[in-house]
Amino acid sequence: MLGAILAILSAVTFAFNNAAVRRGVVTGTPGQAMAITVPIGVGCFLLVAITTGEIARLGQFPPAAAGWMAGVGLSAFPARPILQLPAPIKPPA
Repeated sequence: MLGAILAILSAVTFAFNNAAVRRGVVTGTPGQAMAITVPIGVGCFLLVAITTGEIARLGQFPPAAAGWMAGVGLSAFPARPILQLPAPIKPPA
């Protein structure tokens, strides 16, 4: 049951983040949109961690695991400009 609840919450937060980035890109640059949505994600994490009482256990998280997670997150940045290139327009045949 917990897995299903976490999956639903994950889908909701992904959809919210996707919509926020899309709206941010419409009115600004992708960097500006990310500058808004990333802190919102951190704030949501802290809110849930405090609400569930798990913030006290944050120190038990292995530093090596935190390093791997940070590395995976940072590895997305070099690919971001490539993924945001517009698709080439093909001339009619």
